[in-house]
Amino acid sequence: MSAFAIILSENEIFSRMLSHELSYMRIDSLCVSCAEEIDCETNYSIILADLDVCGNGGLKAAIGSKKALELSNKSISDNEVLVIGWSGVDTPEYYEDFSLCSAFLHRPFLMSDMRYIIAGYFSMNEFDDARNTNDDNGYLAYISRLRRIAEISGKRFDEDNKEERCLSCDSESMTAIYGEKKFPLSEYEYKVLGLLCERRGEVVTREEISKMLGGEMSNMCDVYICHLRRKIDSSLGLKLILTVRGKGYMVK
Repeated sequence: MSAFAIILSENEIFSRMLSHELSYMRIDSLCVSCAEEIDCETNYSIILADLDVCGNGGLKAAIGSKKALELSNKSISDNEVLVIGWSGVDTPEYYEDFSLCSAFLHRPFLMSDMRYIIAGYFSMNEFDDARNTNDDNGYLAYISRLRRIAEISGKRFDEDNKEERCLSCDSESMTAIYGEKKFPLSEYEYKVLGLLCERRGEVVTREEISKMLGGEMSNMCDVYICHLRRKIDSSLGLKLILTVRGKGYMVK
């Protein structure tokens, strides 16, 4: 594998760990703490970025505004540069530069997940022809790899330009729906998730949820959020119900 990576983080110890992991994949790397340390002539194919440090403009500056515009909102299979961001917060999509990431990892994450994303990215060329031919096995392998990367990173993949999946509720069957998967809900679980989905992308406070549930117990909100996460997030291996620290909850 011939590639060069930029590691953008202020954590020197973690940067060295990442660099060490990349060396096993025969990928040279440069560790920097800010965009100004990157030579404009540097030819790189991977950026690993700590969004908690550079998520609001720093990553864009590191990539370069023109290249950043090309990367924004593309799926991992379309990008010439692989940008992997990581963060320790539940709502990284609030970061200005989140959309520039080809893939995303919640910290703490497994180095094996990072290696899988990188290895998967550089082997996708093997399946480019399969997308436009009758090679069913090749195409299915291509889609399987993209799905696995999406599962690891929480970022979308492009399968014939289908819309990104989202969590929703069905009032008739009292179920939560994500793609082809359905999850039966209790009355209160449905009420909580229904409110979150109704206000998708907005923060719903704990007080609002507790009030809707009747306010009988001060911890009712947390109890049903926990039930929903166990039932949905844990089953899918995704973080769909997010905590906004000090405010409340939201769904993507």
